[in-house]
Amino acid sequence: MATTLSISELLQLQSTLRREANKAEAQIAEGAYTETNGDIETESVSVEELEAAIGKLDELNALSIQVADKLHDANRGTVVTHTKANGSEVNLNLASALDYVKQVRRKAALFELLGNQKKTSVQNVYGGSERIITERSYDIEHYAKESEALMKEANRLSREIERQSVLVMVEVNGVDAYL
Repeated sequence: MATTLSISELLQLQSTLRREANKAEAQIAEGAYTETNGDIETESVSVEELEAAIGKLDELNALSIQVADKLHDANRGTVVTHTKANGSEVNLNLASALDYVKQVRRKAALFELLGNQKKTSVQNVYGGSERIITERSYDIEHYAKESEALMKEANRLSREIERQSVLVMVEVNGVDAYL
């Protein structure tokens, strides 16, 4: 039976499938065994339980591939038109938009760092009476304003990505147990 999910829900499902696969892998790595303490059996895993974990991992891997394919298809079919801080427009698919947001946020953080500096700073040298004076030679206010503009741009694009990831719906088979 097919289940209709948004891209946002598909990403959450992908995370759940990874977590479940990790559990199955850990169970498989232990193997089948019997643990005893003297004459008392304290724990055991049967060969059947081991084989069931292997079967579950195979099922999870197949579902993960299906979910990845659906995400890629949805990504290719979704275009976000974004207006940059400088006024130009760019068309991005969802994956590219996510990467672009990260780039813009990193640049905004660097500009914020530059914009938070003092024009002149004085530092005393340890163990002496000398002082190191640093004069910033760039326009500090310009970088503070640019940082704000870039953060606003990143926030606008993040909202559009979120909107698109909720609006775009895809059908996936066999995932009901993991929702």
